[in-house]
Amino acid sequence: MNCVRLLLISIMLGGTHLAAYAEEDKWAQLRAMSLQLRGNMTENQVAKAIGAPKEMQVGTCSVDRPDGQSGPWMCKIYTYGTAGFGTGGWMWLYFQRDPHGDWRLLRWSVL
Repeated sequence: MNCVRLLLISIMLGGTHLAAYAEEDKWAQLRAMSLQLRGNMTENQVAKAIGAPKEMQVGTCSVDRPDGQSGPWMCKIYTYGTAGFGTGGWMWLYFQRDPHGDWRLLRWSVL
């Protein structure tokens, strides 16, 4: 019986250790993906460079308006990875629409 308990504790501790490695690996992958990005890339260029996002939404952004003015602006946000504490990290890409109607990569962040 003590051997079974010891085995279960070892498996549980090992699983926790493996989960920490998995989280570090996800962050490393996201960081590597972010290094392939350049400002002003089109959506197609981003997709070719790092693949499709897990989630995409169009909405209103309210911080750091690209034209230096104050107030909200229309943006598109791509999400890669898994959001939430202890889930291995995520990356957000922010796009703005150019005068021709194409979405261009403005900035991104890995958390």
